[in-house]
Amino acid sequence: MIKAVESLANNPYPPRRRKLRGSRRDYRIRVGDYRVIYRVDVRHTVVTIYHVRHRGEAYRR
Repeated sequence: MIKAVESLANNPYPPRRRKLRGSRRDYRIRVGDYRVIYRVDVRHTVVTIYHVRHRGEAYRR
């Protein structure tokens, strides 16, 4: 899990990322049964991690 999150610093657009519906800058990656929800700010070269949750909990609002 830690390696997957740290790797976003070098490549915020890994091959298996998915864009979240209804958002232009939010993505998710799958790490086993967990989902990492994050946003990429290209202007400031920042990746912000919003959630690391089990897949059943990741998309509930």
